[in-house]
Amino acid sequence: MTYPDSNWPSQARNAFLQQRVTLSNEDMRAGPSRLYQSLREQYGPVVPIYLDPDGGEHGIPAWLVIGYAELAEVCNNEQLYSRDSRYWRELAEGRVKPDWWLLPQIIHRDNTRFADTPYHQPRRDALIRALKRIDLKQTRQLVETYADLLIDRFCKLGSAELIAEYARPLPLLVLARLFGLRGPAEEARLLDTIHRMLAGGQQAQRADHEITQILTQLVIDRRETPDEDVASWLIAAAPGLDNTAVRQDLWLMLNSGAGASTGLIANTLAELATDRRLSGALNSGSVTLDAVLRTTKWNKPPAENVMGAFPKQDVVLGGRHIQAGDMLVLGLGGANHDPALGQGADREEYTRSNDSNFAHGAGAHRCPNPARDLGELIATVAVYRLWARCHHMALADPNKPLSWGPSFVVRALTALHVRFTPAEPGERRAEVPSAFGGPSWQSPSHSSTTTTPPLTTWGSPLLSTGSTPNPETSSATSEPSTHRGRSSRWSSLIKWWRGR
Repeated sequence: MTYPDSNWPSQARNAFLQQRVTLSNEDMRAGPSRLYQSLREQYGPVVPIYLDPDGGEHGIPAWLVIGYAELAEVCNNEQLYSRDSRYWRELAEGRVKPDWWLLPQIIHRDNTRFADTPYHQPRRDALIRALKRIDLKQTRQLVETYADLLIDRFCKLGSAELIAEYARPLPLLVLARLFGLRGPAEEARLLDTIHRMLAGGQQAQRADHEITQILTQLVIDRRETPDEDVASWLIAAAPGLDNTAVRQDLWLMLNSGAGASTGLIANTLAELATDRRLSGALNSGSVTLDAVLRTTKWNKPPAENVMGAFPKQDVVLGGRHIQAGDMLVLGLGGANHDPALGQGADREEYTRSNDSNFAHGAGAHRCPNPARDLGELIATVAVYRLWARCHHMALADPNKPLSWGPSFVVRALTALHVRFTPAEPGERRAEVPSAFGGPSWQSPSHSSTTTTPPLTTWGSPLLSTGSTPNPETSSATSEPSTHRGRSSRWSSLIKWWRGR
């Protein structure tokens, strides 16, 4: 199929437009599983789509691949399908607005995400060598430490908003420390800039520039004075890369790693807070936490769709004739819901015991094993620590639907308000050994040198609680205040972290 232009006869042009379905962010908000089912019934495993009608005269034409076998074919055939967006015909021929909001997800960058063989594999191998040097056993202790510090801020309240107060900051703090950003001030600055970037608007571009500055300075420092961290190890593993290329790969790992871990933590906690049968099975031991996380990756993967694979020649995929240079949208969530994998009880059993989902991609561009192991470690410890310390967790308002962000790429919760049995902040642990086994930096301090209690998410000292009511009967006073937004919670957390 080719893009219709003014030279097309009106009848042919209208017929072309009717063959494609327009998809926007709002289509994802209502629930992707129903959307995928409808698309599959009407169009099959490869769906002709327009992305975002504001992206061009009619939207941006693409193909959404939601068939499991078809997606596996695209991911595993690097000779035929490229990840290099410079193959994209719509952009090359000037039919994409330069300010289209999805363009940053697709535009070519100098990192492994957009690289093909033979350039891709050496860069990927360097990332793997750097990540393999992380001691996962000691990193587990680091994650536990950060998790407990964050939980201590809200556990006595009996309520929390788990996205801003836990699921989003925890992976960022862990990865910042592993990558080489040390101390509360540097970690807080990274939290602040990433929050402003994700918030969008005019501040997003400035925040992206600040993140570039942070990582550029880190690379310069580590090239001059290597240390025991991922930045130094990546420089050593890829001596031919300049500072810009190293920074691009660090940002790719930080952005994708933190985002995927946050999504997995948030979606798993949402499943446990909303499904009493599942939470009861976990408490009784009839279902393991590993099985819960695995099922979440099948049903609610952190990334629903990945923008961009491009056939190098005309192909037939899922019965569709696709031209060279067309954009394929990799429907990870849609492929995970392919009924060919089973339905009902058969699918439930399959997803609990099988790891062949697309949450981490597939083929040459699949998330490298060390990165996947690190992300799953962060998510597992995060869910376990919260579940162990905040008992009887449930939605703060069971009658209020969950709030999902309107993103076609990542279907992420914007907030997760929960209530639980209040508990006293845990005693501070001894300092955790370095995650790298070296003495060159100290892990987060847990020495209780001050009697000032940590701040709540609203900037006030923790309130004294004389009893520990069950969430079923807790009064409204334990619910979070609604007059302060997510930015307030995040700002309070950053201020508290910087002041540690």
